[in-house]
Amino acid sequence: MNLVYDNNYIIGNDLSSRFLSDLDALCRRDYKGIEYFHRKIVCLDMDAYETSLSGNNDATMDASIGIASYDNNTMKESRHLLVELRFNYKSTNNFDVANMRKKVSHTKDLLSGDKIHDKFVFIYTDEVASKAKSYFSRLSKQHRDIRCWDAVSVSEYFNYIRDKNDFPYQPINNLDQIKENLNKKYYSGGINGLNEITEYWIGRMNQYNLQYNKEESNAIARVVLNYWEQLPPTNDSYEKEYVDIVKDSLTFYLL
Repeated sequence: MNLVYDNNYIIGNDLSSRFLSDLDALCRRDYKGIEYFHRKIVCLDMDAYETSLSGNNDATMDASIGIASYDNNTMKESRHLLVELRFNYKSTNNFDVANMRKKVSHTKDLLSGDKIHDKFVFIYTDEVASKAKSYFSRLSKQHRDIRCWDAVSVSEYFNYIRDKNDFPYQPINNLDQIKENLNKKYYSGGINGLNEITEYWIGRMNQYNLQYNKEESNAIARVVLNYWEQLPPTNDSYEKEYVDIVKDSLTFYLL
């Protein structure tokens, strides 16, 4: 199961009207203007939210990012991913585990009632991340809660959560089966048989377009068009013209 951004989950949160931010904005504020991510990653500023609560200053994770599980072209189980930025660390020597635990626990309390991912992410520089992983691994043998902590570098973070557009579309229909059926119809009924099944798939493509599933329509159109484009040449002028008309109509679905 892949994790992808779900910005709408954060934007739709009640806190977003006052505490919507992005990770680089938090970096600029806390790390002398340095931007570590170089792209807009929408989040809730949990430190600012905590401070707004009558001046409270309890330990919180820096940010909440909206994520969802992604499988079979579908985003589901939208939730918060709690993130802590730790770019000022040079080693694990001054890790304050008690404070880190408080950050996780208190931020979960602040977001009580919302769904929260079962992993908590601490982002370090590339030089410190590997040391932090080892440190967490050693502690987790004695402390069950630390098994839910993930130490990642900035570069690793971009693989930890992806944009859903990074993943290729997974067709609903079996494209190999469509090609096989086209082949059977052509060898049993020639152009007329091929046209019959092509008309069927054009009807299905129209249905998918009405359902705003252009990607499924495109996937089918590519298979059917490719089959027509690979037909053996013919000397029959009528048949040749007819093939060209069908190919043009299929190309229309890819526009």
